[in-house]
Amino acid sequence: MFSSPQRSLLEAEQEEGDEDDNGEMGDDEINELLARGDQELPIFQAMDAQREEDAEAKWKAQGGTGPHPERLMTDAEVPEVYR
Repeated sequence: MFSSPQRSLLEAEQEEGDEDDNGEMGDDEINELLARGDQELPIFQAMDAQREEDAEAKWKAQGGTGPHPERLMTDAEVPEVYR
């Protein structure tokens, strides 16, 4: 199912048990899991950078000021029934 480097990364994540992480993976960690080789990692990183630039431009075009909101819902946005 997973190649050896991917399995190693997943096992390392599980062993860390970092309380601050809340099980969330960042773009870099996801990219490492998805990359089928070293040549794909820079492509994924460029895609992430472009996505961030696009989100920032869209936020400003809509009249937003300051940093654009997170991509995922914040705790305050989760409906009460799911808390």
